[in-house]
Amino acid sequence: MAIREQTLGPDHPDVAQSLNNLALLYNNEGRYADAEPLYKRSLAIYEKALGPEHPDVALSLNNLALLYDNQGRYAEALPLVRKTISNKTAAIWAALPALLGAQSAKLIAAEEAIDDSLNVVQRASQTSAGQLWFARK
Repeated sequence: MAIREQTLGPDHPDVAQSLNNLALLYNNEGRYADAEPLYKRSLAIYEKALGPEHPDVALSLNNLALLYDNQGRYAEALPLVRKTISNKTAAIWAALPALLGAQSAKLIAAEEAIDDSLNVVQRASQTSAGQLWFARK
């Protein structure tokens, strides 16, 4: 990380990619407190460098939503999932568990969780880009 930051600068998209990958490792290890600031920094770099519609921004949003879902922080995951749904970039592996968790925590009605989940699955199954979201994680 230090070499990449020194070589490319702290706000380069490749630095964001490294941050995201390290956060993913920490998330998989259950080191959520270590992963969260890395995901947030990665997201901020991607948004600034690439714009809010870029696929790497979508991946970061989905990863952060999954992190919150893993911790049962559905109130924080839900706005991220809603943003990816509205941008048509929701990943099944992030959106569905977060929607179910939000519904279980009574943050959204069951009907809304079902409608949003169906939207995510239909979108993913109908587009070639959506097919990639099935496999990404």
